[in-house]
Amino acid sequence: MKILLVSWFFPPLNDVAALRTGAFAEFFSRNGHTVRVLTADRAHPDASLALQVPDMQISRTSYFDVDHPLQKKLNHPAIGSAPTRQNAIIPKPSAARKLRATASEAYQHLTHIPDRQIGWFPYAVRCGSQMLNAGSVDLIYASAPPFTAHLIAKRLSDKFGVPWIAEYRDAWSHYLYQPRPRWRQVLDTSLENRTVSSASAIVAVSEPWADCFRNKFKKPTLAAYNGYDSAMISEVQHRSGRDEPLSISYLGVLYGGIRNPSPLYHAIRLSSLSPRDIRLKFYGAPPQEVLPLATSLGVADFVDVMPRVSFQESISVQRQSDVLLLLQSSEDERNVPAKLFEYFAARRPILGIGLDSGVPARLIRNRNAGYYGSDPDGIARQLRAWIGEKRASGIPNTPELALQGLARKDQLKNLEEFLRDFVRQGHAGG
Repeated sequence: MKILLVSWFFPPLNDVAALRTGAFAEFFSRNGHTVRVLTADRAHPDASLALQVPDMQISRTSYFDVDHPLQKKLNHPAIGSAPTRQNAIIPKPSAARKLRATASEAYQHLTHIPDRQIGWFPYAVRCGSQMLNAGSVDLIYASAPPFTAHLIAKRLSDKFGVPWIAEYRDAWSHYLYQPRPRWRQVLDTSLENRTVSSASAIVAVSEPWADCFRNKFKKPTLAAYNGYDSAMISEVQHRSGRDEPLSISYLGVLYGGIRNPSPLYHAIRLSSLSPRDIRLKFYGAPPQEVLPLATSLGVADFVDVMPRVSFQESISVQRQSDVLLLLQSSEDERNVPAKLFEYFAARRPILGIGLDSGVPARLIRNRNAGYYGSDPDGIARQLRAWIGEKRASGIPNTPELALQGLARKDQLKNLEEFLRDFVRQGHAGG
């Protein structure tokens, strides 16, 4: 197959989405397919991801940042890089800062249509047109968000008569983690329907999302988990002294409290344990999203806020932790956080909290990979059990069988067959 991959996120820039799109390009290239990548040439503080395809296959375009005119006036100050503990002073926002935040939100709703990356659209369409004029492709594969990628794919598809595939890594309209005013929600829903109705097939990151899109758009749809990179396994061995506190690590974002660690905080209080017994570390989350809640619930002494780390460092943190914390909103019924599969690969017990009936809960429970539950009493019992296990003989790795079928290569094999069938059935020309 000849594939044009359209994605804002791509290695070596270290974004969670780049892990998926980079693996896509590598896997399909190694399996004899021709993959060209259309992405953005952007600055990034962390360019630590390995680039597994020749740079000559990648076209990086310019873009216009629609936030640039007001960046200096409306942006929040950068978060420091030092660990932050409970005694850190977090200033309350001033009236002027609140006003700037309100103005910034209004500006974004008016200009981020469908998202902040809309300024990439004309550059990407121009570059994509040059790429398609230079050689034919069987299909255009657009990975989103940002959903500007879908607009780009649709425009190129309309212009050159090449079918396109819409990959959803998250929702477009009705997205839990990006609340919008009603007028904007109506606009986004209309834009999504008009855009995706022209796609030939859809790829989602979980079965519940695949069912949703299949019912909504009536198109061939596949669920392909993010999966884990097989090279991550056994790169770092777990080392934790038996007399040290139980180390629980969270690597990810909290989305302003939508992912809520409160059940764990309540459990820590119920457990009658001390900071000598448990240490909870949040990597990369803003202190203002962690410390006020921990303080109000009386567990700030147990909590550290750590700086963002590179991908390789995050893998090391996961392997050296006793327990890995996974948070999911109880309203987020279809999502499967990409971090879950890294946690599986680390083979450390997972403590899942939030959506007790979702896909992550089922995977963790069915594969004996940790504990999933939001009842503080149950969490407290599990914490005490882990501490007892650590003191006695150390907490063992989760079973190797828990990883079965969750490798990224397994998911990409399923995707490859899906796309092969798509081409065989005449949806794409060759």
